[in-house]
Amino acid sequence: MMDSLSSLILARLQYLQDMLARANDMTVCLYTSDGTDFTIPSNQQQCCFDPKVNNNEACKKFVQSAINQAKEEGDLVFLTCHRGLTTAVSPLGLYLPNKFISTPKYYLFSGRLSLKDEEKSEAAGMSRNTFENRVEIIKVIFDLIFSLSLIGELDFVSVETDKQESNAALTGREKEIIRLVSLGLSNQEIADQLFISDKTVKTHLSNIYKKLEMTNRTELALYAIQTLT
Repeated sequence: MMDSLSSLILARLQYLQDMLARANDMTVCLYTSDGTDFTIPSNQQQCCFDPKVNNNEACKKFVQSAINQAKEEGDLVFLTCHRGLTTAVSPLGLYLPNKFISTPKYYLFSGRLSLKDEEKSEAAGMSRNTFENRVEIIKVIFDLIFSLSLIGELDFVSVETDKQESNAALTGREKEIIRLVSLGLSNQEIADQLFISDKTVKTHLSNIYKKLEMTNRTELALYAIQTLT
């Protein structure tokens, strides 16, 4: 019953994350303290999909370093990754009494974008002030959700080994395609959203089916709800 409840709540959490990311025009993702993402990054920047960058050691080191800094400072921190994207990292549930939490387990990553250079008066990009205000709103929403979950002793992350192993075998792009399939998008709609060809989507799906030993989109959508979200 608890596994089913956790999966259902995570599916709603992913939906909320997607909406907030689109509404605020930034990437949003949730991580555990060991640097593992347990939601699929919403509205991710295209450069993060670059095969030379995605899932490489530099990205992993940045995520873990950002989490360590946010943990040490005990508050929201703003950092710039090796790709020059500004990211806000915040521990969740920090303001709960110690009986509920001693060390933050969950972290919110938001931003991952190029901010407007006020000194150069560049037209493109979001201003620093606007960015910080939007990050604060997103942080408050997720902090409330995670605080209530911790009080109710609900763990968002499954510890089942088979799910962890199957997730580890998937690339970031494959996880994103699975998420879009679960939302009911066609191959062409997925291709349009990710700026790739329909043929590339089909190739990704073929690889996904092989890795997960599945045969159709229905199985994939159920997997997304139960495992990726």
